Amino acid sequence: MTDHYKLGPGTLTLGTAPDDEEFSMQLTVCAVEPSENVTEGDDLNLLDGTTLNGDDTATLSYVLSGTAVQDLLDNGFTAYTWANKGDEVAFEFVPVTARVASVTGTVRLVPLKIGGDVKTRNTADFSFACTGADPVFTPQDSTP
Repeated sequence: MTDHYKLGPGTLTLGTAPDDEEFSMQLTVCAVEPSENVTEGDDLNLLDGTTLNGDDTATLSYVLSGTAVQDLLDNGFTAYTWANKGDEVAFEFVPVTARVASVTGTVRLVPLKIGGDVKTRNTADFSFACTGADPVFTPQDSTP
């Protein structure tokens, strides 16, 4: 079976209930991005002329990234990242609300950029490192 989707309408929630905050109305881009980090072990040359191959190790890391419309409100996304800078907070990203699929985890917040081009609706790109356990993807149930 082949499947596809268009992003949105969806949600991004930061924090834990009952104090969690939903910031979907400010996002133009949102994604959870995995990347592989490979460390190559050094080969070991032996006296008999043979070589033991080095052990390669691979780990995965994840970031919650996107682009947000900048705001200056005390209850907006920008203020939230500044007030909670360096904090590790829970997140839930739902790419398409009607599809009921989600990614959950924990991220470390970095304050959003404030400012940019004059007489322009400014945005701020963000990339929050996922910390602790790997994020969990809960796919949509495909049963009819």
